[in-house]
Amino acid sequence: MNDYARSLLRFWWVIVIGILVAPAAAITASYEVDLATFPPVLTERSKPQYSAQGRLLVTDNDQPHLRSAVTSLQAVATDAEGTPQLLPVTSAPDTATLVQAANLYPSFIESDPVAAIREDMFGPNDGVLKAQALHAVTSPSRFAPSRVPVVQLIGVADTPTKAINLVKQTNTAFIRWLQQSQQEADIAVKQRITIVELQVPKAAAAFGGASPTLPVLVFGVVLMAFVAFALLLDRVFPRSREEVAVAIDTAPERARTSA
Repeated sequence: MNDYARSLLRFWWVIVIGILVAPAAAITASYEVDLATFPPVLTERSKPQYSAQGRLLVTDNDQPHLRSAVTSLQAVATDAEGTPQLLPVTSAPDTATLVQAANLYPSFIESDPVAAIREDMFGPNDGVLKAQALHAVTSPSRFAPSRVPVVQLIGVADTPTKAINLVKQTNTAFIRWLQQSQQEADIAVKQRITIVELQVPKAAAAFGGASPTLPVLVFGVVLMAFVAFALLLDRVFPRSREEVAVAIDTAPERARTSA
């Protein structure tokens, strides 16, 4: 038997204490323990958050994203009586207006009026919503607007259901707000911008929370600390001469028995 094994056997009670303390330390690393009740109640120290994503297409009645050209009647000349002569003119579809709207609409989606409509329709939701034009870049030192008429919504909440519902309900509330605003402004139906739901969230992704490897790491560190403490005690309080003599005298007998 080597010296390390003898040291651990000599101070076996330190190892036993370590085996009892290590699991408790591993549990308290990830959970808060309420000892006021029996059995104790465990509460996660860092709960995970969940995010869900959705996308909205900003378009109009001409559906420019589905065509390569738009034909319209335009006055190109007038006759002798001054009556305008209308001729069909074919041009590229206008997407610039829709792209500009897509870069502007995130501010409306996150606004208080839309939030109020959402709460009136579906009740309160304590999640956090973030809207941004797809592929737009926003940072303290740089802003690059999106070049596509698509708005991305991200809902973050403490449960998957809340995150999913936050995006779905905001989509509905924003469409309702936009239609009401267009009606109040008396905008012709053919001139109205419309919103189409491209992506409706069906699942939410978890992020954050306590690391699953943390309890294992804490358990190993605490147990190894007790092992090191047992070895230290063996060095600080060396065995007496009688214990050493007994170990030497019994070594040949143990060797024959093992053989």
